[in-house]
Amino acid sequence: MKRNLLLVLASTLAVLSSGCGGGDPTLSTGIESKQAMSLAVPQNGVWWNPTQSGRGYSLEVQGNQLVFTMYLYDDSGSATWNTGILNQQSDGSYTGTLSRFAGGQSLNGSYVAPSGVSTIGTVSLSFTTTSAGTALLTPSTGGGPINLPLEKFSFSTATGAATTPIFQSGVWWSASESGRGFYVETQGDQVSIGSYMYDTAGQPVWYTTLVSLQADGATASGPLLQFSNGQTLTGAYKSPGLANTVTGNIKFVANSSTSATLTLPNSATVALTRFQFNSGSTTPTPAARGKVIYANSCALCHGSNPSTNIDKVLKGANSASTILSAIAKNSGGMGYLSSTIEATQASDLAAYLATPGI
Repeated sequence: MKRNLLLVLASTLAVLSSGCGGGDPTLSTGIESKQAMSLAVPQNGVWWNPTQSGRGYSLEVQGNQLVFTMYLYDDSGSATWNTGILNQQSDGSYTGTLSRFAGGQSLNGSYVAPSGVSTIGTVSLSFTTTSAGTALLTPSTGGGPINLPLEKFSFSTATGAATTPIFQSGVWWSASESGRGFYVETQGDQVSIGSYMYDTAGQPVWYTTLVSLQADGATASGPLLQFSNGQTLTGAYKSPGLANTVTGNIKFVANSSTSATLTLPNSATVALTRFQFNSGSTTPTPAARGKVIYANSCALCHGSNPSTNIDKVLKGANSASTILSAIAKNSGGMGYLSSTIEATQASDLAAYLATPGI
């Protein structure tokens, strides 16, 4: 049975017991032990607090901005979501305002633009590694700041070669139907789709889907799950329950890396594109993304400049399979990276190793 995106326990991270080793080329050991001089740039994707399952977060970095969305519950127990675009500060943290929107388009309804917005509070995100950090939230309703531990959520079930997606992970939308969105992420053989929009009364609601990525690397389909009566923004921890088992299925089919068609439960189709929220930057190339991953995950053992080819790291150039194989075999103690380096990240690393001078 598929694990629910926000209710299952995260896979336990493997314990790194050896130091930097030679052998097969790929990533360095020691993300956790690296003493960074500044805050890290986080991985894009789904995040959570493993001790408080039932609510979660999605984030994506574009240039010096980060879009952050919280999936949780209001005082009535209904699912709700808050979102904001945060700006990077000089120390590497990201700060901004979280908003709650209302009055917009429902899952199967005709298009309605959101008619209301309220400020939830301000938030500051800081990341000590690419997969761990903290959100400091100051609610607009008063009271002291809330400290929210953040950890990258691992949902892949792949034990062998991962399916390579043809589409990018991140925020997707229909430019002609603004006000609702979809967060799509692939890990190994799985795809998670977080759908955030409104119910028929105009109140914010979210659904989650976790399904297998088909062999074409483009198609994912499955049921929308909806939960309720979980933890509120400021309340004590409360585990939610399944609210609706008859919402229906959705089907996501990518046409390219940045375009797709989404089929809704009522069989209506929506043309989706990747959301470009930072107008001052372009979407990073795979090699540029790989450069960030290398700096945070590989440089400690393979050196800051991969051109020196320490431990034959350049054998991974243009070969994501070489990188994934070395992680799967725990070569040089790198098996713990299986929770953070999936097919997409390995492809980006392979692109960077082929062009290390960028």
